[in-house]
Amino acid sequence: MDQKLLYLFDLLHYNVYIKLKRNFSEKLFSDARQNSKNLKRLSESTGINLRVLYLYKQGKRAIPIMKLHKIMSVLDSKRYAFFVRNLETNVKTIKFGKRGKYITNPKFPIKFSNELSRIIAHVIGDGGIANKHANFTVTYSNKSKELLDEFRKDVKLVFGNVEPIEFYNREAECLEFFYPSIVGLILTRIIGVQNDKNKHFPEFMTMVSENLRYNFLRSIFDDEGNINIEAYKINFEMANYNVVSFVKSMLEDFSIETGSITEINRSPNESLRYKLSISGSQNLMKFYRLINFTSLEKKDRLKTLINFYRLARKEDSIIDNAIIDLLNIRKLSFYELAVELQKQGIGFFRENLRRLINSGYVKFENCYAGKGIRRIYRLEREKAKDGFTKISLISGPES
Repeated sequence: MDQKLLYLFDLLHYNVYIKLKRNFSEKLFSDARQNSKNLKRLSESTGINLRVLYLYKQGKRAIPIMKLHKIMSVLDSKRYAFFVRNLETNVKTIKFGKRGKYITNPKFPIKFSNELSRIIAHVIGDGGIANKHANFTVTYSNKSKELLDEFRKDVKLVFGNVEPIEFYNREAECLEFFYPSIVGLILTRIIGVQNDKNKHFPEFMTMVSENLRYNFLRSIFDDEGNINIEAYKINFEMANYNVVSFVKSMLEDFSIETGSITEINRSPNESLRYKLSISGSQNLMKFYRLINFTSLEKKDRLKTLINFYRLARKEDSIIDNAIIDLLNIRKLSFYELAVELQKQGIGFFRENLRRLINSGYVKFENCYAGKGIRRIYRLEREKAKDGFTKISLISGPES
């Protein structure tokens, strides 16, 4: 799909003001004046007040984008095409509304990028875009310094030089960013309205490259995900079913299986929320390797959870080897194995024994004892003669 999402003239019908770089502005007004004979006739043909036209020409006043288009439209087709082609790289500032805050050296056209994927995810997650009274202010709040720093950097890389107004929310104990409406207008043209119940998953995100989807998932899990170490799970929770459902689908595209989406209603005063969970060693490892977190706190908790699985694998190895050592001495029944393993502090070993049988290291035979039949387990020496190597439950995370 086209890597360019939005061009400057896609904002033509909005209350957008721009200032042009000096050399480009002088060339444009010179050509437009020549085509119209003089500035007075240019004023008459465009319907722009002559004094205001002078201010535009001198760069003392920002030009509404619609009026800029009118000025360019008096040119012949060849010159018009030239100025359209070079306009986006010659915009000095852009803002929404007369009193809006500028982006300096804005970047057009807006393109697909990892940075934009992360911004979109954060806006859907812990951020939002106002959409009332001609206000498109972008907000983002978080406690994580890494996420706030990344968001600030990404906005600059995607949109141009613009800084947020910062506010520390003492009640939530987090820092809040407020970006000017021009940023929100551009984002709204790309991903639609994103506030409160209007938050939704942009369907074009399902068609972008894997790397862009990895970045989207990482950022939205940074905002809305949490690691439950005791339950061996990563949980993802939002009040918007649509977003949760799309996140589930995107994870499954990467063969990361999740549980069913469940409803959570913690109290009558809180809105209904929806949760999905990722569990199981293979799924957690895929998430760890492909997606992970930017938040250092969540990244450390995920690493701790992965290490729990590695420790469990080590404990399984101890049990497996204990079984092998006992059967290397003599054949044993299940009961006899249980007695001997209990002496080593091992209580549960049924799954280990089943895995050793399935792997071919242990064989069993049925023997008649009294009125019943019991299984006698023995070591398959041909299989084990070169040393026992346990089949790994998971591959350890890369360092």
